[in-house]
Amino acid sequence: MGIRARLELTEGAGYWPMVNDTSNRIPFGYYGWVADYVDASNFFDTLLNGKRITAIHNNNVSMFDDSLVNRRIEEAMETRDDSVRARMWRDLDRVIMDRAPIATTVHPLESRVYSLRLGGWYRHVTRVLKLESLYLKRRSRPAPRVAGALADE
Repeated sequence: MGIRARLELTEGAGYWPMVNDTSNRIPFGYYGWVADYVDASNFFDTLLNGKRITAIHNNNVSMFDDSLVNRRIEEAMETRDDSVRARMWRDLDRVIMDRAPIATTVHPLESRVYSLRLGGWYRHVTRVLKLESLYLKRRSRPAPRVAGALADE
């Protein structure tokens, strides 16, 4: 591919402030994003709208600034009809994939198996679970056996 790289190792705590500061001009790096809420704008607007590039605390680390994409992001965000809005995001996704400002490398899928005794668990659309809400249910005692009862009843 013709990419020549010089690795600069750093502690994880220092990596994000370095990457999010545009004056460092980081040409290539590894970045992750998890939705704060379930809407395509949480990815497109936050990560790929050129109007959101800031000097520090910048989340558009690809520095992607395309006037067509910026305009279409804003149009989709102003659209109230959910089916129209969903179509707009799908169409915009194709445009952005053609321009390739980022390379998606990992899309995690988590599955969990829980005991029937686990209480407080629920599936949240952006978080797997809230640990502080979990508890063990009390074991229910088996029903007392009645003398002379058939096992298959």
